[in-house]
Amino acid sequence: MIRRLILILFFTIGTLIASMAQNSIDRQVERYSSIGQSRFTSAVERDPRTRKVQKVVKVLELYQKGITALIESFKAEASNGDFTEKRDGNGCTMILTTKNSRQNRVYMLKCDSPYGYDKNSNYYAHAKVTIIIKYK
Repeated sequence: MIRRLILILFFTIGTLIASMAQNSIDRQVERYSSIGQSRFTSAVERDPRTRKVQKVVKVLELYQKGITALIESFKAEASNGDFTEKRDGNGCTMILTTKNSRQNRVYMLKCDSPYGYDKNSNYYAHAKVTIIIKYK
């Protein structure tokens, strides 16, 4: 009985942590979409017959403010899905993919080349976050 309760507790905590990854980045996008130095667009694709949502695409472009916070959110949530990071002279690209029984989510953060004195600088003037939610 106690063993079953402990297993259920661990399963519940694991599920909550996985959903927090999505919620953390989504909260950041929602927060920065209302700031003056940003541009936010969203598109919904529906099944023409049933009108059921099939895919949602959200795009947020940031100019200077909030970019380092988004980078930190992506790095903090890296363990909750498939995470890829690429840095080169053109900038930084981070991709986080999460899957569950109802939907697949792809989070992509693309930053232009950094300005700063250090090659690992996190000071970016422009970033674009794309979130793709595909419902099953």
